[in-house]
Amino acid sequence: MMDVRFRCVMQTLIVCVLFLSGLLCAEAAWAASAKPLLFLVAGQSNAAGTADKPSSIVVHSGAFWNGKEWVSPLRDPVFPARKGGFCPALAKAIADGTGRKVYIVNVAVGGTSSNAAYFKSPKKSWSAYGSLRGRAKSIYRKAVAHLDEPFEFGGVVWMQGGTDGIYYAKGLITLEDARQGIEDVLTWLTDSFGKVFVIGIGYKNGAEQYDLARETIHKTMRQVSGTIPHCYFASDMPIRLRSLGLMKGGPGRPDAHYLIRGYDMIGSDAGKFIAKHIAERQGRR
Repeated sequence: MMDVRFRCVMQTLIVCVLFLSGLLCAEAAWAASAKPLLFLVAGQSNAAGTADKPSSIVVHSGAFWNGKEWVSPLRDPVFPARKGGFCPALAKAIADGTGRKVYIVNVAVGGTSSNAAYFKSPKKSWSAYGSLRGRAKSIYRKAVAHLDEPFEFGGVVWMQGGTDGIYYAKGLITLEDARQGIEDVLTWLTDSFGKVFVIGIGYKNGAEQYDLARETIHKTMRQVSGTIPHCYFASDMPIRLRSLGLMKGGPGRPDAHYLIRGYDMIGSDAGKFIAKHIAERQGRR
């Protein structure tokens, strides 16, 4: 009797092992055959990368466009960053969550705004009156032309809001100006590229007037992104970093950017959201 039970248990275990092995093999085969995911990173300086030092994260299943060629593995500084940013952590979280290679084209520019009512120069504006939209398309086309394998476009990762918050605090733009600018640029991004994942900056650095203004812009960006098809609010991690001691400043200047640990947290948080979104779309949970 015991022998019969033992054989039944062993047969059940063998069936389970074979079933799980089949699933793992199928998963591995799917990941190996799936096209790489390409993301366009856009926005302002915190998206460009302005950390205190390069990150230690290296993504061997990723590459980035440096303006002339694709560079692999993906590690800081990811063009146009001079030091560290959130791109490596973003790519790692997406690669880990999807099992696919990740390519990044970063077109972010420091100190840029979205609204059309006020901006310092066309080179600093994402509005229809600025030059950054044409620049982004040009860089993207050049990067894609140099990619020697088929790929799937994963989406735009948009990280912006700080500069518009400053303009709003100074009375240079109204909240309606900011709202219209956010809606216009996010609509343009979805129309031009497809999917957009928003990271709201809205950072706090202890200057009450500006903190309140940036938080207001942050909330507006979250609200607006929820009304645009194919636009998703992926992370509000930046607004939490000052309380965690993960921001930095310069002489006589309040904290304005993130330490590399903060950037890694932003990239990881947004990357996990994006990976989950992709997995759910493909029915792979």
